[in-house]
Amino acid sequence: MAWRGKQLNDYPEYQRRLASGQVNPPQPTAALEGLALFNARGSTLVFLISIALVIVIVIGLFPHLRPVYETVTNGVADTDQVSIQTRDAPS
Repeated sequence: MAWRGKQLNDYPEYQRRLASGQVNPPQPTAALEGLALFNARGSTLVFLISIALVIVIVIGLFPHLRPVYETVTNGVADTDQVSIQTRDAPS
């Protein structure tokens, strides 16, 4: 978040509303503990895995994004690109 302008403590209108009870004073946030911390970590993990899956899918859809590799056989360099092929199901 971009902090622009004065802090709330410097605004007379905010101070007036705070004094009259129209606005509640800011409350400190409590640290996550126990189940809430476990759930937050799990949600973050699911989010990161989802990002990784989307990246893999995008790389699969657009061939020019796939990595290129080079192999050297008997002093001859050969460049190729990673291909995405499905294996045929055994019959």
